[in-house]
Amino acid sequence: MISLPVWQPSSQASEIRSHGLNVFWQAPEQESYKVNTDASFLTSGNAGLGVIIRNFKGDVVAVFVFGPALSTSPIQAEALAILKGMEIVGELGLSKVVLESDCECLIKVLCKGDASLFLNSGYFGKNKSELVDL
Repeated sequence: MISLPVWQPSSQASEIRSHGLNVFWQAPEQESYKVNTDASFLTSGNAGLGVIIRNFKGDVVAVFVFGPALSTSPIQAEALAILKGMEIVGELGLSKVVLESDCECLIKVLCKGDASLFLNSGYFGKNKSELVDL
């Protein structure tokens, strides 16, 4: 998916047009941070990971882009991006964060605290419990 951002003042929502859908980035509550993660996956087993963290003013606090990463599925690639985002949150000592991802199934798993998706994947090792505890 290729998206082109439309830049606006941070007090307004920025709009991204993707496949005929309007997607809006909205700032988190005051004194909070928003963590947006995404991943790309190729059938060759390579993935690209991206994380951007912004404050409530819309200012970029941190950016992480990595690739190629080894991954066995698109969901695993998205989970790796989320995990990396949460690692960065921990490194920066941020406590009030909102996580956004376009991987609806992983967000549902995290919201429910259902660790089964991660428990069935030996890839995550010790980090799987850290991710579910967020």
